[in-house]
Amino acid sequence: MAKKIPKKNKNQNQNSYASDEIRRKSLNFVILNATRQFEENKDDLISNLPDDILLHLLSLIPFESALQTNALSNRWRIAWNKAFTQHGTKEGIDCAVADFLLDFDHHNPLQHPRILNFHFGRGLILSATIGLRKKLHLKFCSEKQAYYPRQFGWFLVLNSFDPSHQPSPSAFFVKTLNLTSVTYLTNEIVSSLVSNFHNLESLTIANCVGLRSLRVDVVSKLKNFTVLDCPQLNSLFIEAYELKSFRCRGRLCWFSLTGVHSWEDCMLDFRAGPAYKAYKYLHYDSLLLAIENVKILTLSGWFFEVDDFSWTSLLQAIISPWLSSGHENLRFNNLTDLWWINTTMEESKIDALVSLLKICPSLERLFINIDPTSYCIASTVCHPCSEQVNRARPRHLKAVKLEGFTNEEDAIVLKEHLLEVFNLEPLIITASNGKLLCLIKIPKQQSKNSMKKGRPQSKKRKCSYKFVEEVEDNIVGQCSKHPHMGL
Repeated sequence: MAKKIPKKNKNQNQNSYASDEIRRKSLNFVILNATRQFEENKDDLISNLPDDILLHLLSLIPFESALQTNALSNRWRIAWNKAFTQHGTKEGIDCAVADFLLDFDHHNPLQHPRILNFHFGRGLILSATIGLRKKLHLKFCSEKQAYYPRQFGWFLVLNSFDPSHQPSPSAFFVKTLNLTSVTYLTNEIVSSLVSNFHNLESLTIANCVGLRSLRVDVVSKLKNFTVLDCPQLNSLFIEAYELKSFRCRGRLCWFSLTGVHSWEDCMLDFRAGPAYKAYKYLHYDSLLLAIENVKILTLSGWFFEVDDFSWTSLLQAIISPWLSSGHENLRFNNLTDLWWINTTMEESKIDALVSLLKICPSLERLFINIDPTSYCIASTVCHPCSEQVNRARPRHLKAVKLEGFTNEEDAIVLKEHLLEVFNLEPLIITASNGKLLCLIKIPKQQSKNSMKKGRPQSKKRKCSYKFVEEVEDNIVGQCSKHPHMGL
């Protein structure tokens, strides 16, 4: 007798149906994706052209416009970022980069690759990239992710010119130079290479692990100098007679400035804390003089706070003695944009900020960034530096933009401080989840309704407030990013 075929139970049928449904959806997705790619490729005839023709087309348009094609598709990006690879020794870096620059035709920038990957030593790589407006970026890295913690001092001489030495044509090409991840193994080679550049206007040094001291001597022309994230940097010597912009992020190191008179733009982002336990104001006299006439400034809030335990601080060790030595009339008369960085906005830290604002009569925009990871002084009091100088009210303050605030009450306390001390009511804008919120006053009736809904308001408040999303276009313009943000 024939055996009966067992029937599938209900669960087996459901599982089979679910599997079929998943396969059907996956197949539909593959078909739709293939169709979409076919339609895109059918319409985009240019991207399917051979490399030589594609590069020729890019060479027919201005360099700035050609660079924007980088964002069109992977095909354009690959063509644009085509690199030239070369192998050699550490001593050959100088000649390799010089030849690379010499072969580059600024009028036809895509005739040769704009990226050089030079392999040397034991798995070390120098990546040289030519960018817009005569910019050169030199970045060192390792195939083995090696780490070189050995500390070193670095001496750079820029824009020097020896009449007896015939410079190469490449010496006049570079105006903006970025140096990244230079170590004790490569700093001397880079110094030799940089000495061949005679028209540098902007220099950036970043992520140099082990860099202990840095000296930069510039004869002329350098306008912008930036030092970012060099964690071991303890001392910085600068001799530059035409410098207008100085930006530094890392630890507060010792400064020696020669020929520096008046900066227009200065970033002192020392949220990593001090490099030393003790300070002498004479070591910072030239720095304080250089920032007196700045228009754009970034400061770390701990500068103006007092340590509760030792009662010593940067303010008491440097700024207060400096003010008492003939600089009582200090004012930041030209300062229009200030970026203030601190860990919280408790009352003592707000007092420190207000103390600074008293000597900023032309301030128009104030940016406050709360960064809990930055260096913090255990402070409950503020040393009012403005008590030693002639006060001035910031009459032109239009907007205050807050980032990193997690407590609405802090923003309201700040607004009432500004109203109480300066009789000012600037726009208070907070950035939250990509949205801009504006702090406004509300009628008492609305305030009572808010309390009924379970949102009690502080008894310290003199008025009632709430945040709204309706931010006008002109306000958004006033609260665009501070120039130092995004570095």
